[in-house]
Amino acid sequence: MWPSRYRSRADPVPVRPPLAGRGRTVYGARVPEPRTVTPLPLGRTYAAAWDTFRTSFARVVGIAILIFVPATLLNAVARHIHADLDGTTWSGAGLALTVAVVTAVASTIGSSFYAGLVDFTVHAHRHGEAHPPLRTIARRLPYWRMFGVSVAVGAITAVGFILFIVPGLLALTLLSIAGPLLVMEGLTVGGALRRSATLTRPHFWRVVVVVVLPTFLENTVVDGVATFVGHTLLAEMAIHGALASVIFAYVMLLEVHAAHWLSDQDRALLRNA
Repeated sequence: MWPSRYRSRADPVPVRPPLAGRGRTVYGARVPEPRTVTPLPLGRTYAAAWDTFRTSFARVVGIAILIFVPATLLNAVARHIHADLDGTTWSGAGLALTVAVVTAVASTIGSSFYAGLVDFTVHAHRHGEAHPPLRTIARRLPYWRMFGVSVAVGAITAVGFILFIVPGLLALTLLSIAGPLLVMEGLTVGGALRRSATLTRPHFWRVVVVVVLPTFLENTVVDGVATFVGHTLLAEMAIHGALASVIFAYVMLLEVHAAHWLSDQDRALLRNA
């Protein structure tokens, strides 16, 4: 059955024991030894993401383009309608608003499906399993909870950046793998946020390098190319649609590989405790 590791909400994550290993006996008393936490490997994570990107290119990039290019087109059409009509008529404003709402809903559903697709793809790659059919993935994904965790992370991060840069960076880093964890461990929204913060805290700066920094670089590269080329409809489809999809696919693979590695290590420590 595909795959047993992906948990249901009725199968909660085990309670974390104190940070102690098997320990040793001194004068008849058991003295716990500190558990060794292996740092998140930077080079291996980038290499694993690249290997998945290369071997599953048609799957992760092709589906990203199929999802995000139409969403980019709809978004560009909505902006052009609003700019041309300039809000002079109620019908024009209503049409622009309708297109914008349809775009937002379609983009949210598409993004949720794509995030789940990447998570299942990474699991199959890491464990040498066959990729599940897209129909199976679509049926298994918890769309409402995925939407909820996206809203929660976005709101908390936005408040953090409003307060100051440092709280925003803290929130963005600590909650960066909440989405993948929600899918792979069958967590609630609150459980995914807490689990993400628990796993990323000991590896804070490494998570910045693997997850946060590539996200900022992705946005910088895409926006820079778009500014250089221009904002015509064709250019937006090519840059914010196709180019952004290719870069986003690799950045998403980095995030999901980091989440899997941290989750696997934590479970190994729990088994050995």
